Amino acid sequence: MNFLLGNARKKKAIAYYRHSAEDKQENSVPLQREFVRNFLNKYEIDLIHEESDEGESGLTANRPGFQRLFQNWIFNQDIAFDYVVFYDVSRLGRFEDADEAGHYEFQCKQMGKDVIYARRGIVPDDQKGISQIQTVFERWMSFQYSKKLSEDVIRGCMEISSQGYSVGGCAPYGLARLLLSAGDRKPIRVMNEGEHKSIANERITFIPKGDHTTETVKSIFNAFLNRHQHFTDIASELNTQEIPSPNGGLWNNGKVLRILSNPAYKGTLVYNKTWGRLKRKKRDNPTSEWVVCHGAFQALIDPNDFDSVQDKLFWLLPSHYLKGRNILTRVKKNIRHDVVTMLAKNGIELDINSLPIAYAIKCKLPNQINHWCFFIPSRLENYKKFLCVSVNAEQENNMDRVFQIPTKAFDINGLCYFSEQDSCCSEWMLKDDQIEQAIVALSS
Repeated sequence: MNFLLGNARKKKAIAYYRHSAEDKQENSVPLQREFVRNFLNKYEIDLIHEESDEGESGLTANRPGFQRLFQNWIFNQDIAFDYVVFYDVSRLGRFEDADEAGHYEFQCKQMGKDVIYARRGIVPDDQKGISQIQTVFERWMSFQYSKKLSEDVIRGCMEISSQGYSVGGCAPYGLARLLLSAGDRKPIRVMNEGEHKSIANERITFIPKGDHTTETVKSIFNAFLNRHQHFTDIASELNTQEIPSPNGGLWNNGKVLRILSNPAYKGTLVYNKTWGRLKRKKRDNPTSEWVVCHGAFQALIDPNDFDSVQDKLFWLLPSHYLKGRNILTRVKKNIRHDVVTMLAKNGIELDINSLPIAYAIKCKLPNQINHWCFFIPSRLENYKKFLCVSVNAEQENNMDRVFQIPTKAFDINGLCYFSEQDSCCSEWMLKDDQIEQAIVALSS
């Protein structure tokens, strides 16, 4: 058979095999190896080296075996061989850009090595043009296979998540993964870190872990909500107590914030917050694409307390504050003009800056409930009531609602948090014909 190679000298080859988690069993490395070896024996080609990658996606070239193939063999001019053999086109890779696969094949040719796809066989010279077209088509089909598979997997994961079950990853700090049976969803056992379920139809949920991490989560929420401690103080206290953070290091503001804002602690499962499939750069998904299942598992933190924490968090986050700062500046200017005009009409001349007026952007949490966070400076705390103006950043006329809030409703940090579901919202909200009267009363 050696005459088909156009040379009496016995040829030499190296081979590469790849199998990823999503590939079918017929693409396993042992089956690829057996097929390639039989193929090379048929053509009397010596196989001098093999490289392989198990469980590695073909969407990227960053695979250990693939890198060794090029660095140690193809680019090594001290080792003489003729062919680089792959089981088929998809084993080289399932790259999104077909030119990337062509780039690696061209590098082989530059080094004097011909690429052979064993399933296709050795292509005669008069058929190489057709073979190249076939290769380009197969590269595109190879990526489309990964794309469709990814979409099918995501649809399955979203369906499972909508039922309140975890579809992968580690349990949040303070929680543990509980394995449920395939049929009646009864608890089987608490799973160890890194352990995978053995039956596809089994499900995984979360439960409080019941150790020091669970107590740490509770203490963080208590410190922030009831003791009014800031992130920095909470992190410092945990570090003083030598309590390790989720990754084993020291606590900081970011780690405390991630605990306080994780809805898993009130028993809510959230999936599809980010998009990063097919090795592409990760990005955030809009909230409309999130899969949210409330009451999916036992809450570690009372849901009402968790929602109160989210209300309190909103305006403590710089990104939210900066987003609304320009709008607040414009609204304040307009309202000050209206207030001065209103007071002048009533024969009152007063420094507007001395009046107890507070502002806040009306915000919505993922549950679509309006909420507000007002702040009053300590220099104005001698007033019994504050006129609190709600600003809507989404409408042209930014002023939304006006509240009259007792100073005693503000906490020791000068903050007052409430939502439209709270009874105080309707109690404090002023009707249009009450606003002028309230402003005049504040000036007296």
